Amino acid sequence: MRPFFISYRKLFIIGILFFPLFMILGGCDQAVYLWQYGSVTGPGKKNARTAFEQDLFNPENTKKFNIVGHQVVVNYVDMPSINPWTSQEEAEVHVTIQVKFKNGRVFQQSYDGTIIHTHGKEWHLSPMLVKAIDTQLSAVSRSS
Repeated sequence: MRPFFISYRKLFIIGILFFPLFMILGGCDQAVYLWQYGSVTGPGKKNARTAFEQDLFNPENTKKFNIVGHQVVVNYVDMPSINPWTSQEEAEVHVTIQVKFKNGRVFQQSYDGTIIHTHGKEWHLSPMLVKAIDTQLSAVSRSS
C-alpha cells in the first residue's frame, strides 16, 4: 500500500466537503464591500444625487450663478471600480439636470460623468465634470 495514495472517489468526496468553504472564501470580497459601503449596487442614485447637490448646487454656486431652482435626476449609476492610475474608487453616472435662473432662463442638460468615493461613505463629482458644468452654468447665467 502506498502511503499517500488517494483514490479518485475519496478525492471527489473531499472536494465536495470543501466546496462550501471555497464558496464562502470566494465571496469574502463581496461581503467586505457590502459591509464597508452598505449597498449591493454601489453608490446608488441617492448618493449620486447628493454628490451633485453638494458639488454643484451649494449655497455659494447658487448665489454666484443666480440660480432660483434646480432639479437633479439620476438616470443610471454603474457599479464602482478602482481607477488604476489614481487608485480611487469611481462609478460612472448618467444624470439630467434642470436649472432655473433669475434672468428667466431654464437650462437642461444630460451628462455622463464620474463620481469619486472619498473618505467614509461620501461621493463627489470628478473635478473635470464640475468644471464643465460650472462653465455652462456661468454662460447661461450671464446671458440676457
